[in-house]
Amino acid sequence: MADELISGINRAVAFCGTQAELAKRVSDITNTRVAHETVSHWSLIGYVPGRYIPAVAELTGIPVTDLMRKTPRKTRSDKGIRRSNGAGQPATDQH
Repeated sequence: MADELISGINRAVAFCGTQAELAKRVSDITNTRVAHETVSHWSLIGYVPGRYIPAVAELTGIPVTDLMRKTPRKTRSDKGIRRSNGAGQPATDQH
């Protein structure tokens, strides 16, 4: 039950001991450089970016769904952003 209250990324950090150690291990698995600052950012946002989820899940045994973003991203229309036709005019649907 307590694990459900802690985000998957924070459980992954606890599993490895430190953010730096998690970064090192993910770097080794993915053959890319992952800095401890990157893992710190993941911790702040509360999830692991998609391209690193398989490595973190493999390393820690934490289910993929626990490492994923919990809320959908906002789309352009959710943010009130309107597309234009490039001339400063709203685009029209042309079917």
